[in-house]
Amino acid sequence: MEENIAEFSASHRGNGARGNLKIDINNSSQDTEEVAGNLSPKSLRCVEKLIHDLKSKTVIIDEDETGKVRVEYENEVKKNKRDGIMKDKMAHIDMSKSNLISTPKNKDDMTLHIEALCELIDIYKKNKYPSGVCSDNKMVTPKCGLYREGNEFTKTKEILGKGNVAGEIIVVKDTGSNKEHALKTVMISSFRPEELKMWINLNDEDFVPSLLMVRLEKNKCIFHMEKLENAVTLREVIDEQINLCEPNIRPVSLCILHGLLSSINKMHSKNVVHRDLHPGNALVQNNHGQLDLKIIDFGLGQEKCHPDGPAGVRNDILMVFRMFSALYLGQEFDSIDDVVNNGSSKLEEMSYEYKLNEEDRKEILQLFNIFLHVTNLKSKDFGKSEMILKHVEGVLDKREIDKDEVLQFAAQQLFPDKIPLPLNIEDDVDTGEKYDSVDMLEPGAITFNSVDSNISNVSVEFIDEILNDINLQAGPAG
Repeated sequence: MEENIAEFSASHRGNGARGNLKIDINNSSQDTEEVAGNLSPKSLRCVEKLIHDLKSKTVIIDEDETGKVRVEYENEVKKNKRDGIMKDKMAHIDMSKSNLISTPKNKDDMTLHIEALCELIDIYKKNKYPSGVCSDNKMVTPKCGLYREGNEFTKTKEILGKGNVAGEIIVVKDTGSNKEHALKTVMISSFRPEELKMWINLNDEDFVPSLLMVRLEKNKCIFHMEKLENAVTLREVIDEQINLCEPNIRPVSLCILHGLLSSINKMHSKNVVHRDLHPGNALVQNNHGQLDLKIIDFGLGQEKCHPDGPAGVRNDILMVFRMFSALYLGQEFDSIDDVVNNGSSKLEEMSYEYKLNEEDRKEILQLFNIFLHVTNLKSKDFGKSEMILKHVEGVLDKREIDKDEVLQFAAQQLFPDKIPLPLNIEDDVDTGEKYDSVDMLEPGAITFNSVDSNISNVSVEFIDEILNDINLQAGPAG
């Protein structure tokens, strides 16, 4: 690019044509409007401002490696250089040490770490970021913005499981509400903002465990969430329990399929994909004698608009079929590729092996073909899980399957000791057990946005602030 010549592309109004605009910034007699051509008034003002800033040498124009114009102001260049130097110097530090106390090895290290700490404190002072967000102060009761073990909550000995990138998921008890909930810990170094955003996006849906609070503690991001009582994974149902539903395995399987499809249809309608929807991340829960479905673990979640979004949509839908066929036929496909490449032949083999009648055999093959059609990236119906859902509803109607009755039956078979007795029984018989849903918590400084239990009402600004906070603490802090 020639010295003192600013060259960039501009879209002309009307025909949408694009052309190069060359402006000699030292030629004050040059008519800007003549050079700029038929630009909009707003674009013209921006061009004039850019020329002024070029003359005052407060802005630098350059090209990036792709040939696109890059405009940087002098103060931003200095800051970016300083931040780049800081990042380079801190690059050797293990990210798992973020937001922990450091012990510098020498004077230079000490200066660097103090500078990083001062920058972090300055950001907190300027932006007033919270260290956590509580959405339900009836279940979780922080005091003075803090939630500490031994004060606001205590740990129990109950362990619920382990997440993909999380430690053990434990049960804790809030001292204020006297209710239990679950607590999941993710290291800042492994934290994905997409998980939190997706969870909040879906938090008002009945197929998602409620997120009660999220907060930072040291180098960890801690999720406090609903504890799912009387629930088992579909992995356990497929491997050990589905035979308990004889002779109604196929109606039960179709009703669970309906629940899975309803869940991912709502998920995708909110422009998010799960991407890790396997039988260990889908649960059935006995909810007062009714079988409910829950989807958990959004650690690999992603927005549909992401470049990997279509692959995520396809993965979610095909994983639903994989789980359904394992319930319906008692045999599981090895992978999604196995479903796509070998589905028809394997389903034919399984149908004869398990002596399906002709109606059942045609039913599952027709269902499989619809799944394939909707997950074909070239199909005009790609991703339309509602088409499959509508077909399944048609099958239930044709077979006169009452979904509520079947799910009540399934709850009784899968949870034989957990069914509340009817209220009109004899006076000397216990009327059954009441189940409370509870959730997960731990320490930090918390902000309240609402007394409602629905985190979807939490201010988006607060959530963005805590995500910024996590990014800051995962950055230059020894």
